[in-house]
Amino acid sequence: MTASAAMWLLLGCAGHLSSALQPDPIATISAPAPQPTDLPQAIALLVGSDPLLRRPASGIPWQQVPGAEPIIAWQAVYSSTAPLPADWWALERQWPGTIAVPLSRGARLADLESLVPSGLRPEVRSQVLALMAPLAGIGKTAPSNTRPPLAWLVPAATPSAQVDATQAAAALHVAERSVLLGWLDAPSMPVQAAAQALQADTYDRLLDSPAGSLLSARAHQARDAAAGAAGAQHLDRATTWALTTVAADRDEEQRRLKHTLSSAADELREEGLDVPDRPGGAVDAALALARVELSRDAGSDDSAGLAIVALTGERLMGRCPDGHCQGLDRLTTLRRAATWSDRALAMANTWSVIAAKQVLDRIEVTADRPTYAGGTADLVDLLLGEGTGPVAASLLRQRVPGPSTWLALTRATGAADNTTADAGINALRALVARLCERALTTETDPQRREMILQIQRRCSA
Repeated sequence: MTASAAMWLLLGCAGHLSSALQPDPIATISAPAPQPTDLPQAIALLVGSDPLLRRPASGIPWQQVPGAEPIIAWQAVYSSTAPLPADWWALERQWPGTIAVPLSRGARLADLESLVPSGLRPEVRSQVLALMAPLAGIGKTAPSNTRPPLAWLVPAATPSAQVDATQAAAALHVAERSVLLGWLDAPSMPVQAAAQALQADTYDRLLDSPAGSLLSARAHQARDAAAGAAGAQHLDRATTWALTTVAADRDEEQRRLKHTLSSAADELREEGLDVPDRPGGAVDAALALARVELSRDAGSDDSAGLAIVALTGERLMGRCPDGHCQGLDRLTTLRRAATWSDRALAMANTWSVIAAKQVLDRIEVTADRPTYAGGTADLVDLLLGEGTGPVAASLLRQRVPGPSTWLALTRATGAADNTTADAGINALRALVARLCERALTTETDPQRREMILQIQRRCSA
């Protein structure tokens, strides 16, 4: 043993070293916490490399950042013990048009990914639904004759492992799109960090989607006034044709509609467009072109808002290019698009009428038929976006309507409680009439105003 070793051993046995003899502590160097000074810097820290905000940076002194109140509110929920889906929905409602919206949606997406890593197990279906929509009574035991909670996502005759996997993929797709649309919840949203993160090869699929490409164009302040004007014209035509379709209730109106849509398709083909040979093909083609052209001018609040209306119109028509058009957020998206400009407000209001009239027509026709279940997602989507009361999860699962259906419908629309079919359908008609009244305050096109008035009169009769 060396002399120095013996000395350390002797001192160690005798007790602790005197302060004079103790070696200097090893210095530890830790990186200082980031100190964002403005909201775009704070959002860039939150995003990092993930535009979907699944696991944002936390523990940063957000209080020093002007306008960071939504982030502070998010941090409070994020830091709590096991936040529930309802907590994230409440945060989104509390801070509309702010970074809290994509943050809330990213948190729900992260939870969803943890539930469906390799498919959709039966025991997690209700949890998945809670992450996809703020519905009441999700945890209630349903009767044995109801559909599984997510049957509306990918309808199938019989459940199977393949159906479960497809539904899981659809749920993730819808949730990812919801986060991207959350970045477009208001024109004031700083989106540069999200768009930059989208450029990574990992996110090519999202970048190529309608919402992703619009988000990227918005971040780059893309301006092309001619494209914006052309896109607005295409959206104008698509809206007129779609409204004509839902307003045609009588036999003579249906005959005129067939001629109108045929002429519309011919008009578009003469302009060099590829129009699908199906009813509504002209509407689909015009909406797609409107979205593309308006996105080229996304630096304009007006064009960006109209582009959101166009891509939501595609989803309502079931013809969105990225697939899985469904979702329980389409009417809510229209309401947010309405905040971008006066023209976006007018178009969003008119498309809300179109969507609501589609739902009403289907419910009236299928209320006593086996095909009723195919329209429940559209009904719930409408009630979540435009209703005035809680929306029961049971509405999604019922194969045929019954007293509980009509009671839930009257409550969601603000009508007096009632369990009869007549009362439920009348409550839905009253909702459509109210949406017509709202649309008439913003719609300026004489032809569309006349059709909205026609729908309103018939729903009020």
